[in-house]
Amino acid sequence: MNNVIQTLTNLASDASLDSEKTVAQMLANADITQLQHQAILANDVRLLAETINLPSIRAFVPVIVADEDETEQVVTNTTKKAVNA
Repeated sequence: MNNVIQTLTNLASDASLDSEKTVAQMLANADITQLQHQAILANDVRLLAETINLPSIRAFVPVIVADEDETEQVVTNTTKKAVNA
């Protein structure tokens, strides 16, 4: 995984890699697998992630439901601000 990250870092920071040919040449010299090479050239993030065995990360956004009184207060305050503005 470190080789892939280093390769992507090099791609992002080297302004001379401005054509597909120069990128392909750089990737040919990089210490990555052929499948990773192909995934980078194809901009296939899913395939690239599969080649480096990333853990499955799931994020959940907690949803907090406001009480009815709080909701009415927010609406009232918003209305007053709009009128006073």
